[in-house]
Amino acid sequence: MHNFFDSFFLFIFLNMVILDRQVICKNKNILYNYFIKDNLIAGLVLQGWEVKSLRLNKVNINNSYVTIINGEAFVVGLHIQPLFNIKSDNLNLSRYRKLLLSKNELEFLYGNLNKNRHTLVVISLFWKRSWCKLNIGIGIGKKLKDKRYAIKQRDWNRYKERLIKRN
Repeated sequence: MHNFFDSFFLFIFLNMVILDRQVICKNKNILYNYFIKDNLIAGLVLQGWEVKSLRLNKVNINNSYVTIINGEAFVVGLHIQPLFNIKSDNLNLSRYRKLLLSKNELEFLYGNLNKNRHTLVVISLFWKRSWCKLNIGIGIGKKLKDKRYAIKQRDWNRYKERLIKRN
């Protein structure tokens, strides 16, 4: 009986750790296109069918970014594919989705957005327990020479690792 309770609580604890941050979608090109200066986590205001689609990982965040309109933050370009059993007559797939941020966080984002070449980009979308969260980064756009240098460094590191494995 003692072993049952120990294993039961261990099972619940491991499930809480796994479910604490379950990644739905990542923006893989973000580190190639931007230098990420700082990041922030925000909640999303979603409709019911959007949550169901997110549970099935039917989302694309590659071209999404954050904008601030009238003192509120919105994510633009977050494409959530509707389920097959939803009527698509009255769905607005390209709507702006509101972000849930505190006043201090909004002022921090607005201050960084006004600086030269700063962009608010979406890094990842994940579940934190039963809530959908968005990881926002303050990015500085890379120029072409920076991108070339990153590719050169990545190739050089691969080459070094191959040499080390051979020897």
